[in-house]
Amino acid sequence: MTGARFYITLNGIMFLVFGAWCLFAPEYTSTAIGYVLLGDKGVAEYTAVYGGLQAGIGMFYLLTLWISGMDAGAILFSRCLYGGLVLARSYVLLTYGSMIGLGWMYFVLEIFMLVGAFMVRSQRVTPS
Repeated sequence: MTGARFYITLNGIMFLVFGAWCLFAPEYTSTAIGYVLLGDKGVAEYTAVYGGLQAGIGMFYLLTLWISGMDAGAILFSRCLYGGLVLARSYVLLTYGSMIGLGWMYFVLEIFMLVGAFMVRSQRVTPS
């Protein structure tokens, strides 16, 4: 398995696990990151957006493993995704200081995943 395919697989598994966790334990996961879910509407929205979006991203990553030539697209997506997250969390740190709770753990993970996205080599396939 190449470094790129390992990286893509890792992303797929991480996002699917977190998506399932948000889907099946929304009160726990939302509280852990500082959200308060107000009633059934709040639970439904959090579950759909966090659980559904995370699971969808995980499925995207894993499906790219079976579609020829998609490694480069998955790596580019990672660079954009983690780049945006690191930029936003950097802004939050500068704006709100160290009061970000578990955000520190996510920030470190996102930096690690962003660096990984730039370190792996992906095969670029041109259409015939």
